[in-house]
Amino acid sequence: MRIGRHRTEVGVLAAVTLILFLAPSADGLSHSSSSRTVQAVLEGGAAGGSAKESASLEWDTGFVLGDLWFPYVSNKGFFGLAISTAEYPGGSENSHLWQGGLWMGGDADLTAEEDVRMAIGTFDQLHFFGYDTLGVGFTDISEGCMRAVQTRFNTAFSPRDLGVTVEMTIRGWDQAGYDDFLIIDCLLRFDNDLEDFFFGWMSDYDIGNNVLADFHIDDLAGYDETAGVAYMYDADGDPLHPDDPSGPKVSTTAMGQILLEAPTPGGSVTAPRAKSPSISWAGFNWWDWNSDVTSETDAYERLSSTKKDIALPVSTFDYRIQTGIGPYTTAAGDTARFVLAYVMGDGVAENAGPMGSLLAHAQGLATFYAGGCQIAEVSPPAPMINTPEVSGLTVEVSWSADPEADPAFSHYNLYRSRATAIGPWEFLAELALGTTSYDIELEPGFGQFFLVTSVSQTGRESNWNSAWSKTLQAVEGSVGPATTLADVTVAPNPYVGSADWELSDFEGKILFSNLPARCTLRIYNLAGDLIYDAEHCGEGLGTETWNLLTKDRQSVASGLYLYSVESPGLGQKVGKFAIIKGQR
Repeated sequence: MRIGRHRTEVGVLAAVTLILFLAPSADGLSHSSSSRTVQAVLEGGAAGGSAKESASLEWDTGFVLGDLWFPYVSNKGFFGLAISTAEYPGGSENSHLWQGGLWMGGDADLTAEEDVRMAIGTFDQLHFFGYDTLGVGFTDISEGCMRAVQTRFNTAFSPRDLGVTVEMTIRGWDQAGYDDFLIIDCLLRFDNDLEDFFFGWMSDYDIGNNVLADFHIDDLAGYDETAGVAYMYDADGDPLHPDDPSGPKVSTTAMGQILLEAPTPGGSVTAPRAKSPSISWAGFNWWDWNSDVTSETDAYERLSSTKKDIALPVSTFDYRIQTGIGPYTTAAGDTARFVLAYVMGDGVAENAGPMGSLLAHAQGLATFYAGGCQIAEVSPPAPMINTPEVSGLTVEVSWSADPEADPAFSHYNLYRSRATAIGPWEFLAELALGTTSYDIELEPGFGQFFLVTSVSQTGRESNWNSAWSKTLQAVEGSVGPATTLADVTVAPNPYVGSADWELSDFEGKILFSNLPARCTLRIYNLAGDLIYDAEHCGEGLGTETWNLLTKDRQSVASGLYLYSVESPGLGQKVGKFAIIKGQR
């Protein structure tokens, strides 16, 4: 077992009471040590003890294995909670999901009068927590390159209990090409007879770079019948330069939900199951926050809709997507399995980016799942990088030797990026078995990121985007103040588009190095106009950055510029540099 468990407990809001019901394990759905039935607990705890026990909300934070980082998986049937999650690619700050969760509903009165009951696992629709856990936390069932956790909850906390217990298993893989999705496997046990039962999933997607204001209100929704995936995407892609909407984009990615396996609808929930593409969602809905659910009946009408060819939104906003499948009849004691997945892509279909489109990934996922989730050849596990040790302009990068226990292990590869935690990556060194550290020279003020991978004897490399094998914060070296002006430098020179070493796509800056402890920096255009000045007080550092804004906070134009550095007792140093914008 090579993929470890990562979990965080969080406190429960005082206004919310969470009720813990213990159920028997004879049905094979849980590992509960209690033999009390849900009914016994509801009747006051026939087996002894209180009918209501508090339960804490917990997060599993370990699904940061590759291109998709999904660190907020709860033990209560929902993903995310007031936290933008589903970062893709991981480390990019491109978030995709505010919250998603399980919806279920059905008619519990088998007479002519309806008794529609709903259980909703998303806080912004009707109820805060629609489910309550049976037991504490997660069971880690990871194996090899697959990370998997399991939790258990029921519908007893809903306003009127559906009588459903859910064992949810979440699976993700750390292998390149299999790291664009997260599979959610739901095994249901029914304690009530139900008619017109529907199973569904609702997602409040927020697509965009989360450092931008209002990144969540420029999205559009869609449904692709061929791939069977409902999805959301950032309509304008968040242009790197807002005044150039046709230029480079920051948020070109998309996220969707696909049904992978379910009983054939129209009869008993115990009917034979079918797999995608032979089965897909029966219904698809979208709405914005002005049309959120207002009642249990309203929620059920949305869930039980079997329409997918609905008109799509034409203007951008903050939307939700809900998909469902049914109807089914259930009898007390029935069990049923429903499997869905979140899937990511670099674009929906057309003009897909280098990571591949959402629809291509959805269809590839369906094939992977139908084939039993088999991967022909896997890489050794990714090494876990340690906190870099910086001394002046030297950094020691070190990592764990765990991958060397894999019989297929050959060597490590070490990379550097001068831009971001997602690259572009520059190959530095191939390091033999037994080597778990490497010294690298830094440049003052220039941030660098480092990545170490393990490579098999056949050349298969561990995932470049594992959160465990790279530095997520820039590593910078430092130098003390200079005692002369002779070595003052400006970099990059010329500044072209954006400098590779900038720590964010939304920054623009130039670095002045080898400055004395106290000096005055002035920048002029060729007409001799002073456009920027700053008093440098190094406090032990000999660097100063300029953000390419004038003293009036205006962005500078392309052109040639002059700089002057003056320091008491040292004199003056004059130089020049060029700025060429719009090239990256």
